[in-house]
Amino acid sequence: MTTATMTVAARGGVRGLSSSIKSSSSSSTSSISSKLRSITVAELAEHNGGDNGKKSWTALNGVVYDITTFIDTHPGGPMIRYAAGRDATCLFESYHPATSTGRTRAALQNKCQVIGQLVGGMPGSSIQDQPNPAFFNAVRERVDQKLASMNMNKTSYDTIYTIEIFITLTLYIITSYYTSFYGSWLGCIALGVVTGRMGFLMHSGNHAASNKSSHAVNRFSGYFMDLIGSSNVIWGYEHQVAHHQEPNEVHRDNDCEIGNPIVRMHPDLPHQPSQKYQHIVLPIAMTFGLLKWFLNDFKHYWRGTVGNVTMSITRDDWTRLLIFKGLWIVFHYAIPVYYFGFGLASIQALVYMAVGGHYMENIFIVNHIQEDHVPDAGVHWADKQVIATTNWKSGSLLWTFVSGGLNHQIEHHLFPALNIYFYPQISEVVEQTCKEFNLPYHNQPTFWSAWYAMWSYLRAMGDPHYSPQTADRKSQ
Repeated sequence: MTTATMTVAARGGVRGLSSSIKSSSSSSTSSISSKLRSITVAELAEHNGGDNGKKSWTALNGVVYDITTFIDTHPGGPMIRYAAGRDATCLFESYHPATSTGRTRAALQNKCQVIGQLVGGMPGSSIQDQPNPAFFNAVRERVDQKLASMNMNKTSYDTIYTIEIFITLTLYIITSYYTSFYGSWLGCIALGVVTGRMGFLMHSGNHAASNKSSHAVNRFSGYFMDLIGSSNVIWGYEHQVAHHQEPNEVHRDNDCEIGNPIVRMHPDLPHQPSQKYQHIVLPIAMTFGLLKWFLNDFKHYWRGTVGNVTMSITRDDWTRLLIFKGLWIVFHYAIPVYYFGFGLASIQALVYMAVGGHYMENIFIVNHIQEDHVPDAGVHWADKQVIATTNWKSGSLLWTFVSGGLNHQIEHHLFPALNIYFYPQISEVVEQTCKEFNLPYHNQPTFWSAWYAMWSYLRAMGDPHYSPQTADRKSQ
């Protein structure tokens, strides 16, 4: 029996609470399950939309819907495009509060044609095989109650974050100007730091977490990904679909295979002799992370895939990609080359990308690459998020700002559309609920302890004789 399986079994011992909480999907799916035709995962994947006239289908708790005409009118904005062609239960439930889930599901059934029921997918993808949602129902209800009881103007965080977005963009323009037109080394270093901040703001914007009341602000900050040289479309498929739905599951979460076979980030990947010094190689490779983003986007667009995820790329996506890439080349490379020559322009471009890349990637990388963070495929999606994730300095408002909210990675994976400054407020609620359901709440005391744990894990997996550790979590 694996660690995650023992965890599921142990949670059955939580008295009273799990039996009193019902699945939000049971009443809406059980009554129609016998009337639906079977849809395979392959057939669902063929209906992923785009410019080619394909229909857009998605699956929710095992029921397949036609969302083709709903995409353009979706109240939550364009994020729904990532649901096309796949099971989107995790996306749906993590982005809709408990108070609106029933109404939203009813609206979906009224506006979208029910096509059939999904069969032959991952455990939990069929109507008859839904994992136990008791933990998520409990933690979502308690977090909603906590937010409702907070004696504050809840729009203030949206205002603060919106101001931060425009201040950061202004700093990005200023530092880019002094680097590109004056060859300033101070501007170059500052541009790297600001680029890292742009990455964190992009992250929140693409999760619809920058401003709850304004999709325009979310989309605006989401395009920061394009402005710093990459693509928010690719990021959406790679992050929203692969990483958030299947965290730390090899061949499903793309983050598990970054750098493979040179770097081994998951114990189920085969060991290679070149990985012996991966704990040294990876920090060095981060220096070129932003450059890799810039170049690889063209390949992903052309192939229509990013890692383990099939994308639906439109003509508008191609247009934005070429425009933003062109602007990046002009302002960050062509102009400096014109004024200062090839050598200085190349060195400063590398330095600023190295600073920005290390700022972002070191904070991103510590949250999942840890010992005993691999969930079983059959557990509920919310349980996976907790099992596969580590916080650091949880509850700290200062480190929440510095990390763009990623020090509260558990809360983020459970509630990705929540403004990051709410995470310190709800962390105690989430931690207590995890304990009641015998789920681990990993929380490193500092960033450096989290980084060292990640680094030590990479070093261990570089050993061909490495054997994964498992924690014996028992019911309380």
